[in-house]
Amino acid sequence: MIEPLPSDEVARLQVLGRYAILDTLPEEAFDRLTRLAARLFGTPTALVTFVDQESQWFKSCFGLDFQETPRNQSFCAHTMQRPQVMVVPDATRDARFRENPLVTEHPGIRFYAGAPLITRDGFGLGSLCIISPEPRASFSEEDAALLTDLAALVMDELEWRLDRLRLSTELRANAQMLAELKRLSGRAQLFEAVTALAACPLDLTDHMQALGALLERDLGLAALRVDGERGAAWVRDGPRHRANSADPEAADVRLSLGTPGGAARHLSVLRAIPGTFTPQEHALLEAAAQSVQVVFARRQGHELPARLPAPAGRAALDGAVRSSRTAGAGVSVMEFEVQGFTARPGAPAVTDPDGPLRVLGEALRISLGRAAGPYWPGGLRVAFVLPGDTVPEDLGAVMTRAAAVVRSAGFEPQGLRAGPGHIQGSGVAPAAVTRADTDRDTPRPAVGDVAFDPERRRVSRGAVSVQLTRPEALLLGLLIAQPERTVPRTDLMAALESPGANPEALVNVHISHLRQKLARLTRGMVVHTVPRHGYVLRLNNPAPASLAVGND
Repeated sequence: MIEPLPSDEVARLQVLGRYAILDTLPEEAFDRLTRLAARLFGTPTALVTFVDQESQWFKSCFGLDFQETPRNQSFCAHTMQRPQVMVVPDATRDARFRENPLVTEHPGIRFYAGAPLITRDGFGLGSLCIISPEPRASFSEEDAALLTDLAALVMDELEWRLDRLRLSTELRANAQMLAELKRLSGRAQLFEAVTALAACPLDLTDHMQALGALLERDLGLAALRVDGERGAAWVRDGPRHRANSADPEAADVRLSLGTPGGAARHLSVLRAIPGTFTPQEHALLEAAAQSVQVVFARRQGHELPARLPAPAGRAALDGAVRSSRTAGAGVSVMEFEVQGFTARPGAPAVTDPDGPLRVLGEALRISLGRAAGPYWPGGLRVAFVLPGDTVPEDLGAVMTRAAAVVRSAGFEPQGLRAGPGHIQGSGVAPAAVTRADTDRDTPRPAVGDVAFDPERRRVSRGAVSVQLTRPEALLLGLLIAQPERTVPRTDLMAALESPGANPEALVNVHISHLRQKLARLTRGMVVHTVPRHGYVLRLNNPAPASLAVGND
């Protein structure tokens, strides 16, 4: 018989999650209590169990050779909904349990007694239980009181564990916050320096030297150059750096500088150590590229505005639209609106109240590409004139890139959007910013006749399947995505975020359990250890040696 769900099941699961206890490594404090319970009551098995949405998981397991069962087979799912000890003298005579696989098969439960694990706010999480393959005619009130006291000790340990976890998390968060404050402070000052550099009357060679000196330390640069411009390069000192390699055209990133003088130009960036740039670093490079564009414009004798001008007003916007139409060119007007800005931790003091809006205007101009502006229609809005019916296919990407630049300057934009009616002039409707829905019928990864359902955390072979824990499913997902290739241990450790645990030991334990479960299904798919590197999913049968797509 399956026990009906508690009326407060959603809240109960939220409280269970708060303790961060599921799928964690064994802990001596809980193991000591199950050993003690087994000795006191003379049973071969004692468990500390927690009941999740679909399974019953054992935090401590004395005398049993598996770690979890499906919830519909759980005795403790019944126990946790009662305020007192639940006793089953002989499960074969109890209508609720006599057909339960845990009774009819291994481990052959006959006697069961469980005390509920109740939180301070009244939620049942699981139980401390004792089981035996032999029936028992009686379980006295004194026995029930003793088991209840042991369950209270389990809850005390659980609460102490939560307090320690919170304290450890708070200490780590404080340390990370201090480090982030220092980093953001330096990044904001660097962005401001790159921004200000564009207004300095330097030629291209001196400008590149200044840019390289500014960005070298923060971005780990080896070289910064403008392709096709003799002398327009900064190279880090030292013969061993990548900038002095045999390939003078080597670059990790190239940013377009437009076509000054009719020739395409790019800003090429080379790191001292190979690697990709973060979005924040890339935003800083975009600001550097725009400063180089300013130098090109100055060299060609163009009149230059201030580096981050206050956008021109509504009159200028209307004038630009009228001029374009008079010349016979179709235009579109796009407006962006932001609810406000907040200073990020470590950001410099805001002396210009319009400064964040100026940064946003320049960032949107960079992200849009072919756009005239920015213009300021009023309020916290920024407008641009685009040629023809040119509308970005993905406004969300445009705003995401612009917001990253604003954050690099030390400000957090609130509620940035391109709303209805913000594109005028040619009848073009604003592009919808949507998030693609996940296909519910996405095929499941399979190797040969073994299929893996990551959502249900189940591995199947024909009609036989095994249920995985969350960590086991995460690890198998990484391994099955690249069979016959070594997955670094560091990647597996990063996938298992468990505060307060040793990540390497955690991977070892869950890989061991995963191997045991896969062995129940097939000998053709085995997780092998690659010493000092990681793990690899070996496919022993030649037929399924490549990853296919199929369904259970």
